[in-house]
Amino acid sequence: MRELSTWPCLALASLTLSLASCSWRITSVDPSKIQTLYHEVDEHATVVPAKYGREYTLNGNMVARYQDFDLALVKTVHVPKELATRKLTAGSHYFYEIRNHEGFLLATFQISPETKEENSTVKINRYEYHFAPGHTPGSVIIFLPYDQMAAHSAQFPDKQLTHI
Repeated sequence: MRELSTWPCLALASLTLSLASCSWRITSVDPSKIQTLYHEVDEHATVVPAKYGREYTLNGNMVARYQDFDLALVKTVHVPKELATRKLTAGSHYFYEIRNHEGFLLATFQISPETKEENSTVKINRYEYHFAPGHTPGSVIIFLPYDQMAAHSAQFPDKQLTHI
């Protein structure tokens, strides 16, 4: 029987150990430069009557009240270019909450540099609402597709449905 040499195994083990213990500094930037601003929304919030298809910029303690839900900006994150990664791109990220009029959370969504040029969809109570970033930073536009407007109007007959 041939005895296997242990030298190749030891060399491979030491190479693996040395690579595993190597550490490179990717960046010397202070991560505290990422600015996170939480927007507290309470019962004293300014309520703005909202219509589908119109642009709204929400700042601070504000709520956009649509026919069937409330929309609020709850967090803003500003990422400097030097701290950008594949998961967190440079620019401003806006986090929104959609709640029913009693205050229960229905959905959340984010507008960020990745979603700046596209519409996204949030499904609430069998309706698919489309949201898109507005023309000013932090603004949002919510659309209700035309094929769902009749059913929506039947569910909320006491409220006038407007769509631009």
